Amino acid sequence: MDFFSIPSRFGWEATFFISKLFHAQTILFWLLFVITAELGFFAYVGVLVSAIVLFFEHRIVAKDFSKIDRAFFTLNGYLGIIFLILIFLDRI
Repeated sequence: MDFFSIPSRFGWEATFFISKLFHAQTILFWLLFVITAELGFFAYVGVLVSAIVLFFEHRIVAKDFSKIDRAFFTLNGYLGIIFLILIFLDRI
C-alpha cells in the first residue's frame, strides 16, 4: 500500500519546510483578514500571538519529534481559542 502524504512522498526535512511555508501563509492571510475587515488592536494582537505560537510549535517539534502531538493538538487548540477571543474582544 502506498501512502500519498507529504511526509511519505518528500521526506521529513521537506515536510518541515512545507509546514513552515503553510504556517507563514496562514499568518499572512490572517493579517490580510484583519486589514480587510478593518479590525483593531486586539485583532492585530491575535495575529501576533498566533505567529508566536506557530513559531514555538516548530521549535518544539524540531527539538523532539515525539512531542508533535503536544505541538499540533494542544497548542493549535489554544491558538484557535485565543484568536477567537481576541477577535471577539476587538468587535465589542
